[in-house]
Amino acid sequence: MTERTRPVSEQDIMALVDGELDPARAAEVEAWLADHPDEARQAEGWRRQNLALKSALDPVAGEPVPGRLSRLAGGKSRRWLAPALSAAAAAIVTFPLGLALAPGNRVDVAPGAGERLARSGIAAHRVYAVEVRHPVEVWGDEEQHLVTWLTRRLGVPVKAPDLAAKGLRLVGGRLLADGGRPAALLMYEDRGGRRYTLVLERVSPARLTAFRYESSEDVGAFYWVDGETGYVLSGPADRAALLEVARAVYGQINPG
Repeated sequence: MTERTRPVSEQDIMALVDGELDPARAAEVEAWLADHPDEARQAEGWRRQNLALKSALDPVAGEPVPGRLSRLAGGKSRRWLAPALSAAAAAIVTFPLGLALAPGNRVDVAPGAGERLARSGIAAHRVYAVEVRHPVEVWGDEEQHLVTWLTRRLGVPVKAPDLAAKGLRLVGGRLLADGGRPAALLMYEDRGGRRYTLVLERVSPARLTAFRYESSEDVGAFYWVDGETGYVLSGPADRAALLEVARAVYGQINPG
């Protein structure tokens, strides 16, 4: 199969948006998008996100480089160091490949808060995912009661995403205590009995932060913050598969 007949993948679309395709392949992908309006809208959304990031990060590149970072650069030219720092910041923020920031949003979560949230989510997953008789307090067949109860306790909307398309069914959920704060855990299970947990907690407001990945032995987790809610999706440490589930969760919590 030649490059001209190679099917267009999501990676191709993201590479197009990021300006990483050669002109010939870029033209092919653009032509394909013209015939696929849903994917074209997604690509346009990613372009807008890139513009928002550029607008937010460009001023940083012009700021004086801190002395301690200049020393780390071994005396190299500031002209080299500032763009490198800006590129590194962009790489950290845009890791989720199109699920990071929408135009006008900001990343103002307190340093370390996301990591703490991730560790708490992974710890809760380890405790409850192995339970056989009592994995949850309210079972999935009482979903409406479950989300109403958890919403009232957390003070932020709680929704149980329908992940049937990913082969996951809702087992149920429970209330957690995280450092004296209420948190919610929703548990899902695949046909092979592997479990995924979504932990939600009220946090300091932030419009939207990027997906970040954390792993501990055999458990992986994607975590992010949207508005006043922090989310941690934990499951088997298969990063690519877990990212697909995280995207499905995000898409239902933030439709459109």
